[in-house]
Amino acid sequence: MPASSQKAELPYSGIFALYNDQLKLVSTDLKGPNGIAFSPAEKYLYVGNWDPEKKIVSAMKSIPTRRCLMEKSSST
Repeated sequence: MPASSQKAELPYSGIFALYNDQLKLVSTDLKGPNGIAFSPAEKYLYVGNWDPEKKIVSAMKSIPTRRCLMEKSSST
């Protein structure tokens, strides 16, 4: 759940996609998805995670397939 002083509307932090005018939940794997970017050809969606215990950048090619590109340990 997001670390915030405001009450969350959902019981999870999710990654959503708008496809054919429908909002779809793609992933709830990350505790704090934050910061997204597309590759130049828009083949990949990159999503950062602010969770101190799992600082990663994920790449999504064909939703919901995902792979970790970078991981930063909390000790560094």
